[in-house]
This record gives sequence, structure tokens and C-alpha cells, in this order.
Amino acid sequence: IDKNMKNVTEGRLKGWPVFYGDARRVHVLRAIGAENAKIIVINLSHNSISRQTALMTKRHFKNAEVCVRLRDDTYKQELNAADISVVVPENLEPSLQLASSVLEISGTSVDEIHKTLNTFREVFRDKEEPLLKEEKIQEERRAI
Repeated sequence: IDKNMKNVTEGRLKGWPVFYGDARRVHVLRAIGAENAKIIVINLSHNSISRQTALMTKRHFKNAEVCVRLRDDTYKQELNAADISVVVPENLEPSLQLASSVLEISGTSVDEIHKTLNTFREVFRDKEEPLLKEEKIQEERRAI
């Protein structure tokens, strides 16, 4: 589920089951069948919103494992106490480890997991390089 239509369109073009919507809303999760999910992964931009969404998800979908990515460990203890798995990635690879675990639990073959993660690494690097160049330019301008 993504609120960015560009991401939804790109995912759908690749054949992925991506939905447009706000994952913080129970009715949106129900509409895509979250009550049948083995695992629900929450990967949002802000820790407080991730916390709220993870707790709401666990409350409404008790049979699903809930995994959440946080930018730091501010809410980690509270979420772990609520039986929510927390990952605090420092870079790309820990996030891919989470994705690998989720895919494995969901029954995806090892070959398909490797293929998917390697494709993601390539796409991420293609998108990251221009951002890093822009950051370097901005730092150089500030130094002048």
C-alpha cells in the first residue's frame, strides 16, 4: 500500500500487487485482505506514525505477525512488548534482510528471493547515486 501514485504505478507495471491508499486506516487494510495476511510489514517515514500504525495493525489483525521499521529505537521496547518485531536499519542491507525473512516466511523460493533483492539493490543504487551527488554539491556550496 502506498500513498504515492507514482510508486503504485511503477509497482503495478512490474506485476506487483501494489495498492493505492493509506496504510494507517483499518478499512484500507481490510479492503486488501489484511485479515488473511501471515505477515504485515510497516515501513513508513516517521517513527511516531510507524508506532501508531503498528499498534493499530496488531490490535485489529491479531493472527498476523507485525514487523515495523523504525529510524531509531525510541519505541522499540514498547512495540516489542506488544509482540511487534522491530527493525532499526542503519542502511539498505538490514532492510533487505527483513524483506528476505518476510519472503521466506511467505513461502517464496530462495532463488526468487535472491533475484528480487538483487533487482531492488540495483534500482536503489540507481536512485541513490543522483541524490548523493546532489548532497555533495549542496555541501560544497555551503562551504563557499
